Amino acid sequence: MFLASLPPNTPITITITGTSPHTPPSLTTTLTSLFASALSDSLCAHTETLHQHHTNSTIHLTYWSTENYKTWLASPTVSAFFSSLNNNDSAEAAAAGIYHETLTIQPSRIQGATNHPVPSGCMHLGTIDLKPELSGYWGCYPDRIGEKSIRSKITKEDISAAAVSIAESKADNQEKEGEKILPGKQTITHIPDNICFVVEGQDHSAASAEERTYWAEHFDSLSQEWVGQVLGAGLPGGVVSSRGCYNPSVESTLPDSDSDSTAGEGKRRYPLTLGRDVQLLYFVDLQYMETLGRKSAEHVKLRKAFMEAYGPGGVLFGGGLKLWVETAVLRDGDFLGEYWGCVQGTGLLGVKGVLGVE
Repeated sequence: MFLASLPPNTPITITITGTSPHTPPSLTTTLTSLFASALSDSLCAHTETLHQHHTNSTIHLTYWSTENYKTWLASPTVSAFFSSLNNNDSAEAAAAGIYHETLTIQPSRIQGATNHPVPSGCMHLGTIDLKPELSGYWGCYPDRIGEKSIRSKITKEDISAAAVSIAESKADNQEKEGEKILPGKQTITHIPDNICFVVEGQDHSAASAEERTYWAEHFDSLSQEWVGQVLGAGLPGGVVSSRGCYNPSVESTLPDSDSDSTAGEGKRRYPLTLGRDVQLLYFVDLQYMETLGRKSAEHVKLRKAFMEAYGPGGVLFGGGLKLWVETAVLRDGDFLGEYWGCVQGTGLLGVKGVLGVE
C-alpha cells in the first residue's frame, strides 16, 4: 500500500459541508462557488462534491492546510455567507439546511493509504510512499499513526445507555412531530477524546470492462453487504455517525438505488454504484472500527478474496480499481460542528447530548 507522508507538526483541516433537500437553491449555488473558488485560488488542496444516498443531500469534502483554511474562512465573501446564516430575521437562514463540520488534525494522529500511487484525501497535503510492511494485517492502521494513546475512555455501558437514550428520543420526536427541522443555528464544540473520523473510498472508473465484470460477479454482493453493515451498525457497533456517498460525475456500471436491497435472510445491502463511492464515518475509537471488521464474516471473506485476486499472481493484479482509506484520531478541541436549519439527526447532531458530544 502507498501511505501518506504529511509535514510534521503542521496541522491539516478537513471540512465536511452539506446541504439538505430543503436548502434554498441560491444558498446551494453560493456554497458550491465558494469551494470552487478555494480550489482555483489554490487555498484548498482537494475538494470533492458527493451526493449522500437516501437523503438527496450534497456534501463537499475538502482538505486544507490549516493556515489556508483560516485565510479562506476570513475572506469577505466566505465570512459574509456564513454570517448571513446567523440572521435570525431571515426565513431562508432559519431553514437553511446547511452544516459545516471542521476537523483540525495533527499529522501524528492521521493515516492515509491507497493501493495506487495517486493521492486521495489527506495525501494531497503531502507525499505518498510505498510501505508494504505496514499493510495486509489486522492492526496496521494504529501502527501507521504516530501517537499511540488513541483508545477511548467510553465504556460499553456508556454506549448502551446512549443508544437507548437516542432511540427513545427519536421515537418520541417522530410520534409528536415526525422529521423535525431545528430552526436557527446549532453548534457542537466538544467531542470525546480519540473519536475516530474515517473516510473509505472505492473508485472503479479506471477499471477495465473485464475487471468490472469480475468484480460484479465475485465482489459486489459482499461489498454491498459489508458497507451496509458499517453504515447501519449505529452506536451498538461503535459507529457514532455514518454517511454513505457517491460521486455522480463518475460513470457507474450499475444503476443507483434510493433504497437498500436485500441479499438473503437478515442481510442488508447497500447500493454501491461501481463508480466512485465514499463512506464518511465517526467511530467511538479506532479499535471499534477494527472489531467491526473482524466480526463481519462478509468483510473477512471479502478481505481475503480481494488480497488473493489483486495480490501478486492474482487474476486482477495490476487492475485499475482504486481503494483508499484515512483514519484521523480527534481530541476535544479538534472539532467544530455548525448546523443551520438542519434536520435533527444531521451529522453529529444525532448524538448531541450523549457520550460527551456537546
